[in-house]
Amino acid sequence: GYLLMIADTTRAALAQAKRAEFVAHVSHELKSPLNTLGMCVETLRAPVDDNLVDPEEDAGFRLEAVNIIGDEVERLAALISNLLNITQIEMGNMEPDRTRVRLSDLLEDVFTSTKRSATDNTLTFELDVPSKMPAVLIDKDLMRIALNNLVTNAIKYSNPEGTIRVSAEESDEAISISVKDSGIGISAEEQVSIFNKFYRSENQEARARGGQGLGLSLAQEIVQMHHGAIRVESVPNEGSTFTIDLWKNAEIVQQAI
Repeated sequence: GYLLMIADTTRAALAQAKRAEFVAHVSHELKSPLNTLGMCVETLRAPVDDNLVDPEEDAGFRLEAVNIIGDEVERLAALISNLLNITQIEMGNMEPDRTRVRLSDLLEDVFTSTKRSATDNTLTFELDVPSKMPAVLIDKDLMRIALNNLVTNAIKYSNPEGTIRVSAEESDEAISISVKDSGIGISAEEQVSIFNKFYRSENQEARARGGQGLGLSLAQEIVQMHHGAIRVESVPNEGSTFTIDLWKNAEIVQQAI
């Protein structure tokens, strides 16, 4: 007799394709800063001929190379950190360590630290958080990562003399945290994809401002771990508002309020 077996391997094939795509994206994101680091190292290794090079000009050039190395090291560190966090979440190896957290204190801390790191001193920063916001039962460190990614993105994609506004409010349904900027904005077509891993905008101005396409994906993963939701409202050339909703009917919020 004969035994004919038919198996649907679609899911396995899609998973393999996604793994290959993931590795390709990571390789590309790692290769770019490493190439830059390599060029800077070669520049610093080059001998100086005082008869041919102005010492002051050479010192300035070398200082610029050191600054570039510092920027690229920070970029690599952020990429690796985001990759590790996303991988741990997706593998189910990361369990939120929930504690009772005063939301106003957490938002003020994130706001202050990201404001200090902004290199554009023409930006205006605004914090609007009621002092009597209820406490929530969350993983403080994970939520800090999500909020930091949102504020950092707002800074990155803002225009000079723009405004970054962090606010929070309480409604009957949720405690909502918003990060608003007055930057380049996101088209309606791209808004459905911006939370995908490694998604990069087709907008050339957005691409020129860098990024690995992991910050928003990680923020969404963290918010979903807390049974919340994250949404975006944006108009090209007018800015974007990202909002985290922590639903009051979720157990983590009910236990803390």
